[in-house]
Amino acid sequence: MKPFTKKVIIVLVDDDPEDSMFFKEALVEVNSNHAYRWFSSGDAVLSYLTEPGIIIPDILFLDLNMPGITGKACLKKIHSMERYSNMPIAIYSTSNADQDKHDTFAGGATFL
Repeated sequence: MKPFTKKVIIVLVDDDPEDSMFFKEALVEVNSNHAYRWFSSGDAVLSYLTEPGIIIPDILFLDLNMPGITGKACLKKIHSMERYSNMPIAIYSTSNADQDKHDTFAGGATFL
């Protein structure tokens, strides 16, 4: 009998299509048993997360610096939804500002 292996659901929110492509290529290299969704804005992922019946992602990677809804604002909105309050969200950025680190840690994210 084949053991059950759960497909890992990974969501990326990043306004840069090239970064998304690199991210997807890296996922394929390390894990072929995943479902991957990319959203180019905070608005798009928030709309997706409010659709009925979606499965809660195992992890959401969130770019800190995006136009429109920033990563910080998106993090706050996602964690304010009871359904997603415990979903792991990894923030990544080129920012090295201590305030960005503090704000995102306080918002419940892991800064990569």
